[in-house]
Amino acid sequence: MKTTTRIATILLISLAVGCSQKNQKSAYQDPFFPPEKTASSVAQIIDQHAAAGAAADATLYPHHFDGTELNSLGATKLNAILAGRSENAALNLYLNFGKDGDELSDARQASVTTFAREAGVDPSKMAVKFGVNKSTLHRTDLDIKALKPTDDAASAGDAANASAITP
Repeated sequence: MKTTTRIATILLISLAVGCSQKNQKSAYQDPFFPPEKTASSVAQIIDQHAAAGAAADATLYPHHFDGTELNSLGATKLNAILAGRSENAALNLYLNFGKDGDELSDARQASVTTFAREAGVDPSKMAVKFGVNKSTLHRTDLDIKALKPTDDAASAGDAANASAITP
């Protein structure tokens, strides 16, 4: 009887102590594992690069819209464009579809303007243009001319020497 009473008492005490500890957070923080809601430094760098790339491109395409409204992809891209620019810089957005005066294109332009204004962009520092962002274009012929040729025997190696090297 004594043993049964002792076991029951121990179980009740451990249950009470365990339940009282349930709502308390542990004071120990392992430095190797950051809290779950904290963005890692790698994720922060990736986000900064994505924002810088989106700001340099600053172009929206038809797949960024559902009808006349920005879809989630378009909103994400526009948020990245806004995050990647300095606050006082002028914002030039490009809509690479349609043309000025087209009913669908004008509605999409209004949607983009409204989104940017609601995000805190000063309308006097913003321009939404139709067409390609010409600052993203560059001549490729100069890049191609700078490439080293790879079709000569010296750079490609000849088959006789290659077979001598392999065991």
